[in-house]
Amino acid sequence: GMLYVNDAYGSAFHQAIVESAQAIMPEEERITVRGIPFSYSNSILNPEEINVAVKTLAESGFRVFFGVFYDEHYEIVMKAAIEYGIAGPGYVWILGDGVSETLLNNKSYAADSPLAIASQGVGILKAEGGRETTEGNTGYDRFVKAWYSQGNDAVGYYNCVGHPADNTVNDPSIYYQAEAGFFENGILPPTA
Repeated sequence: GMLYVNDAYGSAFHQAIVESAQAIMPEEERITVRGIPFSYSNSILNPEEINVAVKTLAESGFRVFFGVFYDEHYEIVMKAAIEYGIAGPGYVWILGDGVSETLLNNKSYAADSPLAIASQGVGILKAEGGRETTEGNTGYDRFVKAWYSQGNDAVGYYNCVGHPADNTVNDPSIYYQAEAGFFENGILPPTA
């Protein structure tokens, strides 16, 4: 089963998992993926949406789950997973890298607490850029070359230099809004 936030990140991750599962050959070895989405903003303002999503996953009978959400959802999700009996010993949760390693490395839950039990069997699948090749021409390498060939102004703009990407007013409704014109002022040049 898959629990995911229904923003661009979570929806694309869900779609990629579904497509990968459907591509498994031979066909009789394919994996069934049941995706249950929840909204980013509503789930923070009203955790009941996550509870309903986790309850739906619990009813699926799966024992392995993929979670694509963010640090701020982790404790809400895992408390619900314990409540509905789908976390801890006998269950596996693989999390996308929207949940940071530092969140789990810096947490200390009381022994036998619901979050300590839920966090057993949790792993994070960390996405990174392409690996170096002897030819040095991976898609990632070409992207980085194109990115930095735009010049310092464009690179600084896209990398948010002088425009912090954090949500200092803690308003979930504006968490993913880009400023006006963000995508209009620079274009990655075609790669050779």
